[in-house]
Amino acid sequence: MTTKEKMEQMFGWLGRTEKCEFISSKIEYASMHAIVERAKPYIFDLLDECDFDMIKDYVESREEK
Repeated sequence: MTTKEKMEQMFGWLGRTEKCEFISSKIEYASMHAIVERAKPYIFDLLDECDFDMIKDYVESREEK
């Protein structure tokens, strides 16, 4: 089993709250593709934890590019 497969398996064992906390705490290290792939099933849980001003600023900065 590769390291990536082991990490995937360990991530799969986490509960929803733990997954949300992990994703939120490590978000700056991930590519956009990786974030979308992992966050899709938990998007509403993640939104509960997010600062909406931060989201607004991020979206506005992306629109300027």
